[in-house]
Amino acid sequence: MNSIIKTKNYFATKSNKDEHTILVVPDLKAPVDRLITAVIHFSVALSNINGDIDANGAPRQIQSNMKGLASHASWNRKVRDLLELCYGDHIHIQRRGVQLQGTLDAAKEINPNDPATILLNTFVDKQRSSIAKARGKKKEEAGEPEGKKTVIKLENWDSIIKANLEYYSDDRAFGRVYQDPMNEGSTGPLQVSQFISLHPIEILEIAVGCTAVANWKEKEKKNSTIGRVSVVNYGLYEGTLVCNPFHAAHTGFSWEDLNKILNIVGVMWDLTQSASRTGVSHERMTLFIHDSACGSMQLKECLKLSRPLNVCTDNKEAPRQSTEDYAFRDLETIKSGLNSGVQVAII
Repeated sequence: MNSIIKTKNYFATKSNKDEHTILVVPDLKAPVDRLITAVIHFSVALSNINGDIDANGAPRQIQSNMKGLASHASWNRKVRDLLELCYGDHIHIQRRGVQLQGTLDAAKEINPNDPATILLNTFVDKQRSSIAKARGKKKEEAGEPEGKKTVIKLENWDSIIKANLEYYSDDRAFGRVYQDPMNEGSTGPLQVSQFISLHPIEILEIAVGCTAVANWKEKEKKNSTIGRVSVVNYGLYEGTLVCNPFHAAHTGFSWEDLNKILNIVGVMWDLTQSASRTGVSHERMTLFIHDSACGSMQLKECLKLSRPLNVCTDNKEAPRQSTEDYAFRDLETIKSGLNSGVQVAII
C-alpha cells in the first residue's frame, strides 16, 4: 500500500538522504540505537480533545489547577490508526477487536506450524466454544465434546511474542501485555506522557437541539431533544515522548518505524478529525537526538528549552485565548542551550 503522506526522510541512509534528513544511519531496518526524546505541543480551540468518561464525556481537567488534560492513550490511538491508514501497517490493538485473536493471527502468519502457535490456537478455539455454549448453542455446534477439557501447558511463548513483534508495528513501538494463557509481554521503546495545558482552560457548555428521536413513543411527544456539548475554549497542550534504545533492541523498533511516526505527527489531527474535535492543531514537535544510548541531556532540560514563552500581559494564571499568546523559541535559541552530543530538529 502506498503512503498517503509525502514521507520526509528524517532518518536515512546515504543513498536516500535528502534535505529533511536529520541523521544518516547505516540501515533503516536496524533498531534505534540511541536515545531520542521529544517535546510535543498542540493547540485545542472549541474542541473536546479527550472526553472524560467519568464526567459524561466533558474535556478532562485537573481540578487542583484547572489545567486541561489529554491522555497518552488517546495520542497512541491516533498514531495506530494512521500507521494502518497511511502505511498499511498491521496493528494489533484495533478500535474494536479481540487482542488474543490478533496475537494468534500474527503467529499463524509467521510461524503456523510452531508448537506454541498450535497450542494457542487450541486455547482460542476452546474460548470460542465456551462463549458459544454461554449463548445457548448446542454443544455439538460449539465444537467441544461434553466432558472434554483442554489443558494448556507451555512455559515458553517466545515464538509467539517474536511473531507479534515482527507482524505488528504498534507492538514494536508501544509494547504489549499478552493475555491468558501467555501472561507475558514487553515494554515498548516509545513512551508518551500525559498532555497538560500550559495554562488553565475554560470549558464551554453548548446546548444543541435534535429533532430525531430514539423510538416511536418519543415521536408522539412532538418535541425535540436538547443535548449538551462540552468543549475547551482554548488550550496549548504539552507532552513528552521518549524512545528508549534498550527496549527498541528488544522489540525491533527500527529507524524506519520511527520515521513513519514522525511523519504522522504533523498531520495526525487533520486526518483524525471528528465533529467534536475540529479545532485541534499540531504546533510543534521539538526532537532531540542524543549521540548515545544513555543520552547526553535530561528530559526535563529538553522540556525547559522547548517550552514556549507566555507573551500575554494579562493575568499569568488566566486561561489563554489563542496561540498568539505564546512565542515559540527559534531553532538557534534552542541549540544555544544544548549539551554537547545532542542534535535538535523542529517538526
